[in-house]
Amino acid sequence: MLWEKFGVDNARQQSKTVDWMFSKILGESTLMLAGCAGAIAIQAQLLSKAKDKPECAAAEAARQFEMPSDAEIAAMANAALSFERTRQRGERPALVPACD
Repeated sequence: MLWEKFGVDNARQQSKTVDWMFSKILGESTLMLAGCAGAIAIQAQLLSKAKDKPECAAAEAARQFEMPSDAEIAAMANAALSFERTRQRGERPALVPACD
């Protein structure tokens, strides 16, 4: 057909690919934000436990806000991707958050 000759099908496919990539990136970003929120909640819990000892609270806060290494960032990203793939397949995740 004439519209295929001018690449309309190709444009539609590219649009679908862009939409899929955007939703994938958005989903992964949401998982990482959820992980950050969890880390903040854990930090608040640790700080509340250390409220009687301000020097411990300051040391714990400094430790919690250290920049993660490249290996830690890669491990978090791999865990998020693994969790997302497992969720998409409808399986139970192998990664279970630790409970204190």
